[in-house]
Amino acid sequence: MIMYQHIQRALDYVLERAGLGGLRWVFCTKADREHEESERQYMHTYCKRNAICVARAATELDHEQLIALIAHEVGHICLGDVPGEHEADRIGSKIVGRIRYSRDAVQTIGSGVDRTTALRRYKLSS
Repeated sequence: MIMYQHIQRALDYVLERAGLGGLRWVFCTKADREHEESERQYMHTYCKRNAICVARAATELDHEQLIALIAHEVGHICLGDVPGEHEADRIGSKIVGRIRYSRDAVQTIGSGVDRTTALRRYKLSS
């Protein structure tokens, strides 16, 4: 239950900063499968209406990562059918400040590097 509150607090923070409401998070088996295929994949927005689908593994993330990931997903929702990871980060950054990438190439509002550098490092270490 405490880990669920961790995700809810991050969502509440992002929605308040964005001036949005009516969005929820749900655990999703598709998100779980996507995380199994790619350890960087924790959330998506395409399969449930007005929801951010969350892999159960996200309960292991720290608060700064959850905030950045949720802001990124809100960016996707704002973009609608327009694809774009950079654009989703750009919108998310307008909501929560600068989105960076941690050592494991997962978004964070904490210390980290830009997306391009993080993904290059991640691919070299994989």
